Amino acid sequence: MKHKFDLSITALFVCLISWLFTQKQNNREEQDIISSDVIQYYSYLPAYFIHDDLSLNFLDTMKVKPYNSYWHLKTPEGKKYFKMTMGMALMYSPFFAIGHKTSLGSKVYKANGFTQHYKSWLVIGTLFYAFLGLFFLRKLLLNYFNCFEVGITLIILGIGTNLFCYVTQDVLMTHAYSFFLFSLFLFLTIKWYQNKKIAIAIGIGLTLGLIALIRPTNIIIGIAFLLFDINSFKEFQTRLKLFIQHYLHVILMLLFGITIWIPQFLYWKMQTGSYFFYSYAGENFFWGNPHLFDVLFSWRKGLFIYTPLIILGFIGIIFLKKYTKHWNTTLLIFIPLNLYIISCWWCWWYGGSFSQRSLIDSFPLLAIAMCAAISQLLKLNAIVQQAVALIIVFAIQLNIFQTKQYTSSLLHYDSMSKETYFKIFWKNTWFEGYDYTLIPTDSENAIKGLPERDLRKPKPKN
Repeated sequence: MKHKFDLSITALFVCLISWLFTQKQNNREEQDIISSDVIQYYSYLPAYFIHDDLSLNFLDTMKVKPYNSYWHLKTPEGKKYFKMTMGMALMYSPFFAIGHKTSLGSKVYKANGFTQHYKSWLVIGTLFYAFLGLFFLRKLLLNYFNCFEVGITLIILGIGTNLFCYVTQDVLMTHAYSFFLFSLFLFLTIKWYQNKKIAIAIGIGLTLGLIALIRPTNIIIGIAFLLFDINSFKEFQTRLKLFIQHYLHVILMLLFGITIWIPQFLYWKMQTGSYFFYSYAGENFFWGNPHLFDVLFSWRKGLFIYTPLIILGFIGIIFLKKYTKHWNTTLLIFIPLNLYIISCWWCWWYGGSFSQRSLIDSFPLLAIAMCAAISQLLKLNAIVQQAVALIIVFAIQLNIFQTKQYTSSLLHYDSMSKETYFKIFWKNTWFEGYDYTLIPTDSENAIKGLPERDLRKPKPKN
């Protein structure tokens, strides 16, 4: 009996092997991966499980503090608190536990939460969640597309977009983790509408709660559950009746979604005196000043500039109804709303990053439309298909190469310009006058909602 080749399964392992190989090349498990925002995502764990003190008072008497650890802000009363919510700490926790267990038995590394054993296991955790993200996305897409179309989509997402960077380089940032949770949420949504079980309803509530606990604005993915397979007002009315009929499921979703936030509420109450607290002091959205063009097209961080293959996801929205009506309304509402929210944040470039990292979380939803675009392309004549295939292969190679440029800082983390981009295109060496081509960010003005000033270094006169 002959077995049909399944590209969708092969794609999972092509991505995993590529991630592993690149991580080994970069020695990510041996480098300082607990840095920048990650410190505040992660430090809940050693503070609680090692020092038994989420108030961080132990820092006042600690003689030697681990390098790059326990960044915090202070309330007006002087109490310390972490700016970031604790969703990522929950995701890290199984791998932190293994790292702590192995560190306790080590004669080389201290069991302080920041040494080698912890980092190695946290890197494994990122691979685990990213792989699960593709795994559940595969199951989701196979409801509508064949294994070849799904396989191409998974390869594009796994190694042809900036998701690759956040699995192999900035491994502990939120995006590979949120990618997994979005994939799981969409998969559970389909499962609940197919088979309305209480266990699935609880899973939906927990997943959505955790998505929001990692990045609160991502709660809008709940639209996908509300609008699944709705394409008219009459169908929406029928949906409301369905929710009333299964009210217990809806209540459980809400309860479990809130339950996962309880530790956060208690932490805020302990440190700030309020169960509800805006921890991003001085940082805001400017709803009347969206940077939509910059988010998509700027040389600093434009999604379409640095992750061109994701354009297939946007093109695919046009053809989606031909393959499935289940997600059409969701995409038409979620994508513009998500882009608007992301583009209104004061730091629309989202700090030091490769491409527009804020949009990686929603790639599972765009993957449905991407599959539709690929299905359309496969219906074209052979010459066009071959040309498209070459473009996709080139774009994947470019993504991997530019990730390496970003790793070496040649592709600047927040100050790229058109001139810099073309002078380093497909090169791995600096050029004379590199610094003078960069356009530094003006965070001082941006955080106030003011236009950025031109902070470029003046070129020296000959």
